[in-house]
Amino acid sequence: MAVVPYLEKAEIDALLAAPDRQTAQGRRDYALLLFLYNAGARATEAAQLKVGDLDIRAACVKITGKSGKQRLCPLWPATIAALHAVIDERTASEPIFVNRLGHPITRFGIHTLVERYTLRICAKFPALATKRVSPHFHSPQHRNAPPPCGRRYQYHPGLARPRLPGHDEHLRRDRLGDEGQGPRQM
Repeated sequence: MAVVPYLEKAEIDALLAAPDRQTAQGRRDYALLLFLYNAGARATEAAQLKVGDLDIRAACVKITGKSGKQRLCPLWPATIAALHAVIDERTASEPIFVNRLGHPITRFGIHTLVERYTLRICAKFPALATKRVSPHFHSPQHRNAPPPCGRRYQYHPGLARPRLPGHDEHLRRDRLGDEGQGPRQM
């Protein structure tokens, strides 16, 4: 069985620290790198994200994967803060991640971004030169952790298939509404 190459925690921290967050592009790059690490999303999935897919109040994002399958992914508070700073005043139909011309970033643009920051930190971490670093982050924590997005399955007697813990929690909230404000729109 082949061993999946992964990044050490210090390498990931250095990669996340590489963008200059004093600039708009640096803030976008940091948010994108943090999102990829947090969600375990593919470059294409990140490139296709729209502002409307992000639910800041619930700290989660709706990711559309291969074959149009959708999944909800919880986000860390730091990821939410970084994404919130990037989306500014955009409408729900606009992309979260845009290039310097304001067009949606492509998966190739994301790969280039990851390569650029990897090269930037290679002097401090020479082992990175031998690793294939891609937008789909792997870390020692991911090797033994549940799949990205907290997809930890539980078995429930009487059900034909496993289900996600609290998988119907959002449905109850939508029916009842949060604090009596009516159903939330996702």
